[in-house]
Amino acid sequence: MKNILVLPAQFLVFAIYRSFEWLVGRLSIDSCIHLGEKIGYGISWLIPGYRKLVRRNLSLAFSNELTASQIDTLVDHHFEALGKNIFCSIRTAEMTVDEVDEIVVIEGIENTKKAQAAGKGVVMCINHLANWELYARIQPFEPGAELGTLFQGIRNPFLNRHVENVRGRHGLRGFDRRGGFAAPADFLRKGGMLGVLFDQHPGARGNLCPFFNKLVATTTLPAILSLRTGAPMVYANMLPVALGKWKITFSEPVYPPDVSGDRDAYIANATARLNHQLENTIREDPKEWFWVHNRWKSAANGVLSSGPKLNVHIPDGQILEEMTPFRLAVWSPNPLGDACMSLPAVRAIKQGRPDMHLTVCCRENLAPMWRAQSEVDEVIPFPKGFKPKEVGAIVANGRSDFDVAVLLPNSLRSALEAKAAGIPIRIGYRGHHRKRLLKYAIPEPKPSPEQKHHVHRYLNIVRAIGGNVKDTAALLKIPQSPTPITGGEKEIHIGVCPGAEYGNAKRYPIERYAAAIETLRQKHPDTVFRVSIFGSPAEEGIGEDLASQISDPKENRAGKTSIAELVSELQTCHFVATNDTGTMHLAAALGVPTVAIFGSTEPEFTSPIGDVHRVIRHKVDCSPCFKRECPIDYRCMLRIDSSEVVAEMEALLYS
Repeated sequence: MKNILVLPAQFLVFAIYRSFEWLVGRLSIDSCIHLGEKIGYGISWLIPGYRKLVRRNLSLAFSNELTASQIDTLVDHHFEALGKNIFCSIRTAEMTVDEVDEIVVIEGIENTKKAQAAGKGVVMCINHLANWELYARIQPFEPGAELGTLFQGIRNPFLNRHVENVRGRHGLRGFDRRGGFAAPADFLRKGGMLGVLFDQHPGARGNLCPFFNKLVATTTLPAILSLRTGAPMVYANMLPVALGKWKITFSEPVYPPDVSGDRDAYIANATARLNHQLENTIREDPKEWFWVHNRWKSAANGVLSSGPKLNVHIPDGQILEEMTPFRLAVWSPNPLGDACMSLPAVRAIKQGRPDMHLTVCCRENLAPMWRAQSEVDEVIPFPKGFKPKEVGAIVANGRSDFDVAVLLPNSLRSALEAKAAGIPIRIGYRGHHRKRLLKYAIPEPKPSPEQKHHVHRYLNIVRAIGGNVKDTAALLKIPQSPTPITGGEKEIHIGVCPGAEYGNAKRYPIERYAAAIETLRQKHPDTVFRVSIFGSPAEEGIGEDLASQISDPKENRAGKTSIAELVSELQTCHFVATNDTGTMHLAAALGVPTVAIFGSTEPEFTSPIGDVHRVIRHKVDCSPCFKRECPIDYRCMLRIDSSEVVAEMEALLYS
């Protein structure tokens, strides 16, 4: 039923537009300007989302030059100009050639004719400034030149056909982008003059180059068409010069290199030059540009530029460190182990753009772990139990400069928090009824034998947004041990994590930990083995139990360390003997080798990251069961003898 109503609804919209077009066509240019400004300003208050977008865009462009009050005023003036330009574009489409000549002043016509003289067509690089539909009504070339334009088709077929007919009446040939670029290229080769709008967001393809001191995805299409056809490029701009009059200026042509030239450099430099020229024109009269377009947005698979689709180009004379950074906020998983397993993904995100400023938003207890990571530029902690709106206020903290939020937890709460923070692009898995809160919802990854580990779940998000995760080994590489084993130590500091908050099914028997430690001491009497027992406050008793079964030197630190203190103390350990716990993952993230003992869980999913660790696991017929308590005989743990733990400890120390 819904599909049946689409066509009639589209025709109704078309009929309303045609009626509006007829009314505007009866007005004078002066009336169009005055009425358009008033209507544009009035309608802006009915579309608060677009007012917010315009203000954000203007702030990105002018925050270092204009005050907040001046930007607010510019927002109002922009909507007035937008209304005026829409009214005038409709009116000028009905004008005769002589009438158009009276309202347009052309400068640089010698440049268009110089470009035309090359005989290979001309790529006219046009933009959404002022009454841009006037480009379809002027003839800046020698008589007989065939004019064309690339356009993005309108979804409404009635409106689309009407716009094509209007442009066609004035001798303009249209090429719908959806039809590909072979026909426009052929048009250029035959000497045609092709208008290409270059100031729209190109999606996940193109070049990242500066625009108002911030890298932005920019289409390389004008330069590619120029290169493939030999047609020179001419930049055009338009601004009002008086009431009801516009000036169109054409720049010097830019010629593509011959076959021996650097073609990639031509594309990069020509694309960046267009952004620079457009920025200079906008600065002459900022209100006239099309600020309602989300020019600085990121496409789903183009958030990061480390993939194959987006190239980065910084022109000579511009310094990356002085540009406005791309600010990305990562929401950390809440469990310590999961947060540690997300480190490779965070590392890949940081590598994804040269202008990246990476912020991690996390619960307060995880802040020290994230602050210890060199890839993280900023950490915003928030207390456990805060409502999403409260967390959003902490993250925003009066600022609105985050470009993207990547949500690693698959929770509704994290999406609500990012939305409350005012971050416009929110990305994550679509689960837990949060799809509508996400700008880009990533589908769940398909099961893969090569990517069972939980770390790949986070890396899949990075891959989906354009990051390069092919070199998994480099991303999984852990830092060098802070207290390395050299082989000549007189004292070895061992960390032991005998607990597991998840449940008893993940806990290796205390008496076997004690037996392994005492056996190690007996076998190597010339070495002092100092033992520190770690755990949560709930595991303090487990720590006391183990401490009572081993000799000195020993210290029960379970329940007595914050995450920050735990980080510091783990860094003094030569290795850590541990169950499958968050502390195991934290030690691995810090570069501390581990002897990791697995029972009810699966090391293929959650083993410590890195190749220095020794994992002990006896798989039985019921494992992995992922149960908190063993319902039978605890066989997966009891089959691991303490001598096996000693052997793995010795392998770390003496191999």
